[in-house]
Amino acid sequence: MAVNFTWPQGKTKALVMSYDDGCRQDKKLTEIFNRFGIKGTFHLNSGLYDNSPSRLSPAESLKIYRGHEISCHTLTHPYPERIARSEMIREIWCDRENLEKLTGRQIRGMSYPMRNYTPEIVDICRAAGICYARTAESTGKFNLPADFMLWHPTCHQKEALDCLTEFLKLEAWRKLSLFMVWGHGFEFDRENSGVSWEMIEEFCTRIADAADVWHATAMEVCRYVNAVRNAEVSCDGKNVYNPSAETLFLEYQEKIRQIAPGETAILP
Repeated sequence: MAVNFTWPQGKTKALVMSYDDGCRQDKKLTEIFNRFGIKGTFHLNSGLYDNSPSRLSPAESLKIYRGHEISCHTLTHPYPERIARSEMIREIWCDRENLEKLTGRQIRGMSYPMRNYTPEIVDICRAAGICYARTAESTGKFNLPADFMLWHPTCHQKEALDCLTEFLKLEAWRKLSLFMVWGHGFEFDRENSGVSWEMIEEFCTRIADAADVWHATAMEVCRYVNAVRNAEVSCDGKNVYNPSAETLFLEYQEKIRQIAPGETAILP
């Protein structure tokens, strides 16, 4: 019998909301997320704090994103393929370093700026300690990423309501389904952007009522999925060792089992 892992608490679906640039509109957006118990991952350019009134300051960021994830988006938001390798290394490393000083914790995720990346840029990100990086290439699907350094989202936020209808219809046997929405906070105040504050409130209202959805940050999903993939399972599927620091959840004989970090579960 196959070992069927689930998301935490036995949930079969997960939602990640991923936003770029640290826009001032994120204040209202996080207020909406907080009201509905939804988590966001916010990718910031720490080198632009003092250069644009449209962006949040470091102090504002620390307050507004409390309870959410702060992640990299490069220091100054360049076109990655148009700058020297050494500059790209600095863009990632310095952004990560600044955000770590701001938050007091490790920052190991990012999104690629200007929707651009190359295999070489992916390698630079890995070398800089990044363990996941989101693209802007929507798939329209709810699959897990094969490679977290090429994490393609489900959709841009203007398609979120349409994709949500399909996501909520997924049957329970499709465990570890993942819905990632990406966008920018400034789009809510832009005419003809295809999004509105009313739309995101409707989205949050509908998905908050779904009891089978785990609301997570990108890093939480990345760590959990890597832990699942690294779990050690015997040939008969009845001996499962969890070598990770994450508590794993699996469904066995219609019951949810927890496997603590470092624990071996013997299934009947």
